Amino acid sequence: MDNALMNNGVQESNQEMKKALAVHFNLSSTVNYADVEGQIANYIAEQLHADGFSVTQSGSSIKNALSVSFFIRQPADIYIGHNLADKNYLLQRNEQGDAYINQFKHVFVPGSWARERLLKSRLCNLKPYQIHLIGSPRVAYLKN
Repeated sequence: MDNALMNNGVQESNQEMKKALAVHFNLSSTVNYADVEGQIANYIAEQLHADGFSVTQSGSSIKNALSVSFFIRQPADIYIGHNLADKNYLLQRNEQGDAYINQFKHVFVPGSWARERLLKSRLCNLKPYQIHLIGSPRVAYLKN
């Protein structure tokens, strides 16, 4: 890949993130995951130096905020994988046959294996600078 093109994509991505004044977590409405998502969202929010954060279960976005989702079918700017298991989850497709993963501007995955799998898949349209390695927020939360 052309380094100038990749660097330009990274710069545009960073500028977009700096424009956001807050972080909005789009949580699922399922009883089974509400506590886990809330714990992870609060842990992440504690580490951020943003003007604020909000949490809803509506799946809606908020103007001037980066929206974050922990589930691939829930629209947002950023997807954060909260589990170490794969089970082809990152490559699930919608009714039109498009991979859900492509709706996100940035995707955070637990390890290099997930990143490489996405980059090698013909279903994934994300660029390398859009996929970030972060480990597992779920495990990190338990560790602290």
